[in-house]
Amino acid sequence: MRTLLLVEWADAHDGTETWTAIEDLIDDGEVIITSIGIQLDEDTGGKKGHIALAQSMDGDHVDNVLYVPVGMIRKMTALQFDGIA
Repeated sequence: MRTLLLVEWADAHDGTETWTAIEDLIDDGEVIITSIGIQLDEDTGGKKGHIALAQSMDGDHVDNVLYVPVGMIRKMTALQFDGIA
């Protein structure tokens, strides 16, 4: 059985849209991204120091794998899935 995770993580993001004077830069804080996926361990395609999430899985094939550095994770929740009613 695979673990389905909801991960909230701080994303690296642009601070400017064009050339900007240094004194005009503002601290816009963290940009928090929410991602949901099937957790991949290091022995099944994961990467050391990261949480690896696959969007889709079919046997031993995965699609759209996202590697989130552990230091960027702000909250992680294992989700319960009981099927579709």
